[in-house]
Amino acid sequence: MRWIVTGGAGFIGKNLAINLLKQHEEVVVVDKIPWNESGFEYIGIIDEFSDHFTYMQRDLTKIRDLDFSDWFSDAGDNIVVHLAAMSGIKECSDIPLSAFDINLKSTFLLLDGAVDHNISCFIFASSGAVVSGSPIERPSEITVPRTMNVYGSMKAAAEQLCRGFTAERQLNTAAIRFSNVYGPYSQHKTSVVHSFIRSALNKNPLVIHGDGQQTRDFVFVLDVVNAIIETGKFFRKGTGIFHVSSGVDTAILYGKTGAASLYDVVCEAVGEGEMAIEVVEQDPGVQNAPLNSEFSRYTLCIGDSTPLASGIKYTVNWYKENR
Repeated sequence: MRWIVTGGAGFIGKNLAINLLKQHEEVVVVDKIPWNESGFEYIGIIDEFSDHFTYMQRDLTKIRDLDFSDWFSDAGDNIVVHLAAMSGIKECSDIPLSAFDINLKSTFLLLDGAVDHNISCFIFASSGAVVSGSPIERPSEITVPRTMNVYGSMKAAAEQLCRGFTAERQLNTAAIRFSNVYGPYSQHKTSVVHSFIRSALNKNPLVIHGDGQQTRDFVFVLDVVNAIIETGKFFRKGTGIFHVSSGVDTAILYGKTGAASLYDVVCEAVGEGEMAIEVVEQDPGVQNAPLNSEFSRYTLCIGDSTPLASGIKYTVNWYKENR
């Protein structure tokens, strides 16, 4: 199989590429970041499997950069994993036209190009933000989309583009909605997990937005990678939506009685009983409920999610080794 991973120089993309190479799959990473800024040159497995790895610097919003004849193989399966996106909720709201180009225009151009080549499955990286406004306590894959911001609305619109290309042009598409992903190769991420870990390791106060009672559904990146790979290998059924999440509602600072918060888990992982905190303005993120991913775990045969304590410990160790 040949895996074309857009936005592959990002956090999830690196983890996906590394695990695909470990399975001796052929990987083509497409990203607008130049090779010498991608970070791949420092990852040993890239040299070890260099004959299976190709890096292409391309801007997916520019038609001149979308010569798909260089991307896809004429023989065997081609799997597209479309991770490239403007993912910041505030950023998408502040510069919506740029977000439209990156999140919707590029998705349309890729879908259109995929139809004309030997594509077995087109996997779109969606988000729990698509159902963040749902009144249902644990939204499932069949929950009617209800968004609360421009970012979520664009993800919902891209899902419908995938569905349309399946219905009209018989392209197999799968939208995978992630909850809040964390894990290694995340040194440039500003999300709360990675901010906490970096601050804790540097003995700096952990920044808390608002009262700290807000919750998130945290999912380990290797669970996400496993779901993507299983979808790419085995999904050939038209169109589908899958959830990848822990299904657990974890508070940032103050959890329910007896439940560990993210703060508690990070302190334990770095070997500290307590750490200083700094309280700033209200949390700008989505107050989303945990996703129901039972159907997806069963359908994709991906098993239970990694416990937060285990995933955080793994991530902390990666940060220690890669300072």
